[in-house]
Amino acid sequence: MRRVVLALVLLFIITSGMSHATLAPFLKVIAKEAIKGASGELGKTVIEEFKRLFNNDKEIAKKGNPQLKEGKLVQNKRRWIISPGKLSSDDLKELAKILKSVDNNIDQEIKVNGSDNVVATTQSGNVNFGTYQEVLGDNAVTSFNQQGGITAQTVYITPSELKDSKKVMEEILAEYEKGKEIENAELKRRLAEIHKVEFNVLPKEADEWAQLFVDSLPLRKDKIKTIENDKRSLTEKEITKLPIIFEYVLQNLDTKIAALQKRITNIMVERPEDYILIVDLEKHKSTPKYLTRRITFPNKHSVELILRPGILEKGLFIDYPELEFREVTNNRTKKLFSIGRPYLGRGYVKLGYPVIDDIQYSLDDPLNEGFKNRLSQSLDKLIEMVYLDE
Repeated sequence: MRRVVLALVLLFIITSGMSHATLAPFLKVIAKEAIKGASGELGKTVIEEFKRLFNNDKEIAKKGNPQLKEGKLVQNKRRWIISPGKLSSDDLKELAKILKSVDNNIDQEIKVNGSDNVVATTQSGNVNFGTYQEVLGDNAVTSFNQQGGITAQTVYITPSELKDSKKVMEEILAEYEKGKEIENAELKRRLAEIHKVEFNVLPKEADEWAQLFVDSLPLRKDKIKTIENDKRSLTEKEITKLPIIFEYVLQNLDTKIAALQKRITNIMVERPEDYILIVDLEKHKSTPKYLTRRITFPNKHSVELILRPGILEKGLFIDYPELEFREVTNNRTKKLFSIGRPYLGRGYVKLGYPVIDDIQYSLDDPLNEGFKNRLSQSLDKLIEMVYLDE
């Protein structure tokens, strides 16, 4: 459908009897290209493309480089401003006709910058050129800024148009108020219905629910007991397997650093505190953080390993242990690495920027070869980053 409309517009342009004017052939070519360009790109309009092509056309530029500006649609008329260059009044008329033909037959008004003249098309098909008073008559009220741009106060309207507009607005407002009254009445009716039906049914629904609740209590107790047993079973597995993962990470790091110390001097390792990995609140009132390692490299950059213990309450985890690696430089810290909490038997060792990696572990097989290989590679990256940092 769009292609048919564009084809009809193009046919109208080609057959529109403008060949007597010297500018007409060039304007027809521009119009054809504008239609083609606008049809091939989403969001582009024919009128915008015409203005762009007109302002950049080499043949048009020979006429003193005329430039079209504005092109705003105001009260069903397209308003333009043109720096005319050496365009004649006939050229400007041809331009107005072409603009109308590619703009869905919308009337065009072109103010000639630097003068009081205007070119305007009419619904009857005429094109007039002259002063505003001559072309638009006594009812033309205009306002332009010093640069020739149309301001927000620009008004073109006759008394009859004003009367018609007022009538239309009054009709719209009346319909709106009427619609509002109907909408409010319908809303009140629906609310009354809901209150009557829904609220009256509540006692009956409550009785049915209470009976169902009592009848299903044995099943509910079994379900809660099963969930509780599952949690305790999982907790027992976590208490057994999490220390294996944490100890392996620490031992892997310790052996790597010890091997480096044999080859590189001035690598210092401190173990300031013994630590408790999992704290039972029935036995321990406080849950301190532990500094388990501080490794200082020759460049004075350090890695600190901070342990936050896991917390048990009534035999279940309320918080899981976390081991965090931090780089310390000039009293500034940067999180590099952490062992996160498991979920349904699985968890992640998370590496921070710039390494960025997540290594999954499983409580069923915590030290599988895939986990150990990736952990070793990640620790290599972290040691490299801190050791070579300046």
